[in-house]
Amino acid sequence: MGNDVYKIIIEQLKEKNAKVILDAEGQALKYGIESLPYLIKPNINELKTIVDCSENLEDIKEAVREFVEKGIIVAVSMGENGALLFSKEQCLYSKPIKINVKSTVGAGDSMVAAFAIGIHENMSIEDTFRLSIASSTAKVTKEGSQAPDRKEILKYIEEVEIQRR
Repeated sequence: MGNDVYKIIIEQLKEKNAKVILDAEGQALKYGIESLPYLIKPNINELKTIVDCSENLEDIKEAVREFVEKGIIVAVSMGENGALLFSKEQCLYSKPIKINVKSTVGAGDSMVAAFAIGIHENMSIEDTFRLSIASSTAKVTKEGSQAPDRKEILKYIEEVEIQRR
């Protein structure tokens, strides 16, 4: 597939009024962003492949400003350093929850799945972000690609600390 495959798919889905979440890396992410998806979810290393930034909050905020100004919500996962969410209205930071990490396989996918649920259920962006953090946290407590169940995810919802930045 070409680097523009997500760009083409996003354009087609947006014609049907779909809200698209893009979770990709490298050139596929860069080209996909051109079609203005609803939300992108790079991890910090994936973000660094398309923009010049450090892991400093202000640096990341400046690096994603262009995307946010175009209306894209940007969620940046940073592993043990937490996660950030940028929209036109706000910048949110979630501290990491202290847990015993068994596997990071699927953590980003769990986060994206929670964003999809939050969007589908018309949850606020802050509640959706909270659900995404709880979902990815619950996932990393599981071995390999084993998924957490709803009860495990809900257990972490109350522990998610979100700060406005």
